[in-house]
Amino acid sequence: MPHLRAAGRPPQWLLFTITIIGITLITPIAPVIPDILRAFEASETAAGLILGSATAPGIVLAPVIGVLADRHGRRRVLVPCLLVFAAAGTISAYVPTLTWLAVARFLQGMGAAGLINLVVVLIGDHWDGLDRVRVIGRNSAALTAGLASIPTVGGFMADAFGWRGPFYLYPIGFVVAFLAWRYLPKDRPTASLSVREQLRASWVVLKTPVVAGLVFLMIGMMVAVFGLILTVLPFHLEEEFGLSAGGRGVFLGLPSLVSFWVALNAGRIARRFGRGRAVTAGIFVFGLSFAVLGSPLPLMVYALGAILWGLAEGLVFPPTQDRVVEAADHQSRGTVMAVWVGGLRLGQSIGPLLGGVGLVTIGAAASFYVGSVVVFLMALAALVGRRRLAMP
Repeated sequence: MPHLRAAGRPPQWLLFTITIIGITLITPIAPVIPDILRAFEASETAAGLILGSATAPGIVLAPVIGVLADRHGRRRVLVPCLLVFAAAGTISAYVPTLTWLAVARFLQGMGAAGLINLVVVLIGDHWDGLDRVRVIGRNSAALTAGLASIPTVGGFMADAFGWRGPFYLYPIGFVVAFLAWRYLPKDRPTASLSVREQLRASWVVLKTPVVAGLVFLMIGMMVAVFGLILTVLPFHLEEEFGLSAGGRGVFLGLPSLVSFWVALNAGRIARRFGRGRAVTAGIFVFGLSFAVLGSPLPLMVYALGAILWGLAEGLVFPPTQDRVVEAADHQSRGTVMAVWVGGLRLGQSIGPLLGGVGLVTIGAAASFYVGSVVVFLMALAALVGRRRLAMP
């Protein structure tokens, strides 16, 4: 990697900003989904369409973008992704029907497919060992800071401007695209591998137990988080506690206050307890949080479930990202990370659809209980397979 390191490391503030832009694909919209459905006179089952139309493109495009980034350089691929993301998000504020909103969200999801994963790839390109763990932890902390604040901003913008308000945030993406072109290293690789050789090298990494296992683990986690937290929970907060879009945004942002601190200390946690123990404990805490969120509790006690959810996010996501980055070399890192993100997008697309079905068939509380049981089983599987995943 000397040719990349000689060009200088990308500024961390820019990497973290791109990550925050990437998570706005969902975070400012989730609190206002009930308002969007009312505006278009659609049923609750359409909630999955609003979220799933944005995450579905990443299932296929994330691996393609990863291959392109490995062959042509990170900056040459990331900047166009930012431009597409910003343009489609801006258009979403002016669509006349739910169908056109889904189309615009689909296009925005195409741009989003190359954002968060390429930031992690850039970190892997320029930092090693515990330094890499620390920067990935800081990136996750920036992500969770965005998760804490952006739902609140989106909710209050909806209170002020109607359901279209959160979409007014997306033109910021044009500014970030300019900054990325200006400050990211000109990192066009010099490798002479053919596409077939590149894919073969990536496949060798992807089929290892550690990477394959973490891909399937993250698919399951994303199904649970996007199905329950981002689809079922907003309706439950409105129906059970009468919270407005602003109040729902505050509640959805609450967990990130905890996960921010945990992610910021990812390096210390990994050094003291090991990545495998942190991930296994985090999955168990996820299951516990879903059990609390399904329980009939006063709002102040109910918030404990959200705090547990935040703790789980901070424990699970930084070490899994770091382990996947560690498994790949420079020539295959973009592709491997993109396939991992494609798995995340698959879970993010399936989750809202299942969450919408759960809402109209068994109700919010029962959906959380079912999710809790499934995630506890995942925690047990992670505990049994920790050595197999080579996560000390």
